[in-house]
Amino acid sequence: MFAEVGVANVKFTTAGIHPLQKGSYFASEVYFGKRIFIAPKVGVFILGGAGGMGFGAAALYYTDFSNGRFVVRPDVGFGGGSFRLYYGYNFKFGKSGFAGFAQNIIGMNYWFNKELW
Repeated sequence: MFAEVGVANVKFTTAGIHPLQKGSYFASEVYFGKRIFIAPKVGVFILGGAGGMGFGAAALYYTDFSNGRFVVRPDVGFGGGSFRLYYGYNFKFGKSGFAGFAQNIIGMNYWFNKELW
């Protein structure tokens, strides 16, 4: 199980008659399991067209504060408004002995409108 918190810059525009969302973000994931991992990450995404389909990519660094591993995660999903649901796959780089976190990820993002703050 994991949780994520971060900040995002999301732009709402149109492509012809279709709504389009583009975003970039900085966040941190925390994994709870046999060991606790933290993973600072930076990423981008785009959503639009029929059904709000889209894709994104993120770079993460998983660490348990004694070992670490760099990960690149492309993702595909859908969303609209302030919501995004996605599937991502972790491509791992670095030490092969550092394990314990999932390679396949299903995640959900919700961003608050800055006018609420």
